[in-house]
Amino acid sequence: MNAEAQILELVTRLRVLEARVQTIQALTLSTVARIAEALIELTSTRDEVVQDLAVLLDELSGLRQHMHDHLSELRTDLHNRFRIFPPETFN
Repeated sequence: MNAEAQILELVTRLRVLEARVQTIQALTLSTVARIAEALIELTSTRDEVVQDLAVLLDELSGLRQHMHDHLSELRTDLHNRFRIFPPETFN
């Protein structure tokens, strides 16, 4: 093989390698972009779950107080009617 043919073959191989590198870079950028989108979605979902849990805890606290109030009334009523369950028994 003469020098010109060798150079031409090397240039061709170099161009193929450059094309592969560009393809790999594009795939890498695409993957990084998808990972970033997934992280944003996860962060958003986490924030929503945290907010939902805070609301749920508030609701449970309200329900607990509501049930405590009703139970206190029931204990007082049972105590007054039947002289059972002194009101302070379940505090």
